[in-house]
This record gives sequence, structure tokens and C-alpha cells, in this order.
Amino acid sequence: MPSQNTDLPISIHLAWAMLTDVQRMRDWMPGIDEISTEDGQPLREGSVLTFRARGATHRSEVEVYKPESMMTLVARQGRFSARYTYSLAPEGPDRCRYTLEVACQGSGLMALVAPILGLIVWRTDRPQLERFKAIVARANAES
Repeated sequence: MPSQNTDLPISIHLAWAMLTDVQRMRDWMPGIDEISTEDGQPLREGSVLTFRARGATHRSEVEVYKPESMMTLVARQGRFSARYTYSLAPEGPDRCRYTLEVACQGSGLMALVAPILGLIVWRTDRPQLERFKAIVARANAES
């Protein structure tokens, strides 16, 4: 599946704090109305997010959590899964590179339609990158 990246005018530390703030995720994740961890704790590997999007309740698990580096969320629905990998890399003291990769898989008959569903998922969720960048820019302007 595709990936895209952008430079952020913010330190990797601050970008990570904003990226992993569950309460702010609905600001940059398209279609999310509500989101929370099931245990009410901060994100970590194994955390389960419950979210309401487009009129339905979904779950996503934090599969990888490497502070100030990478987080992978996996959403499963039946025999279809979408894996979102958010990566940060330092580009200087007050800059970092933000990358979003989306990979979709299916099993059984879903394996046949997974590539098409993957393109739909990518098209729907690709604005995350620019929305997050706008939030960072707004935070920079306010400080």
C-alpha cells in the first residue's frame, strides 16, 4: 500500500506527544467521532482503542509502540485488517519527518478484494497526514 510523508516544524518529542494523545486523535483522523483506550490508560503496546466512526463502533490495537519513533495501529473487521504505521524521524532540533504507511490484508475470499478495499481505505484516511500537519502548525503559531 502507499505511504506518504511530510516535514513537521516541531521537535520529535512534541510531535510524538501530539500523535499519541488519544483525545486529539479525532482532530486528525477522518470520520472519528469518539475515541478512547478501553482501559483509560495512555497508549502503549497492546492498548486497545475503541472508536466511533461513520456511525459504527470499531476497535484497533496498538501492535507496535516505540516512543518518539513508531506506532502501528491494526484495525480488524472479520477477515480484513488495515495496519496504520506512524513514524517520526528527527530532522534537526526543532523539525521531524512524519510518515504514514497503510497496509491492508484479507484472508479467504477477502484476500481477493483486499487490494481494492486497501485503496478505498487509503483514499479515505490519507488526509490524516495533512490534518496532523495543520494541528502542528496551529500549535506552533499559538506558542
